[in-house]
Amino acid sequence: IDMPAKVASPSMPYGMWGRPFVSETGQLHHRVIDLTKIKTHLGYKDLFKAKEGLKKTIQYYLDNPPDRGGEIEKRLNDRFDYEVEDKLIGKYKEDIEKLSSMFPIDRWRHPYPHPAEPKLKKDQRDR
Repeated sequence: IDMPAKVASPSMPYGMWGRPFVSETGQLHHRVIDLTKIKTHLGYKDLFKAKEGLKKTIQYYLDNPPDRGGEIEKRLNDRFDYEVEDKLIGKYKEDIEKLSSMFPIDRWRHPYPHPAEPKLKKDQRDR
């Protein structure tokens, strides 16, 4: 679910490396790691592709769920409070619907005469 960082705080540990924080403006500060030096100077190569690694990680946690409030949960910085997350998602979708209904959706039209076919003197709006 795509939502502003200021309200998506339960998911921050998964989208961040290190210590994420949200500024007063609601902007999420993030880091991107460049592995060029370790690859070129030390010959580092990934053992498997990211997609495969993600699948393995998910399967591991499905097979070995962390204890509620335990060490792994604390390290992951995740409360695993799915009920609260589901409420957040539901309220967010509801509010987005209300906000988007404030303005009618008009069909976009090119601001200049724009005939749909070559050699037409006027476009479909008679311009």
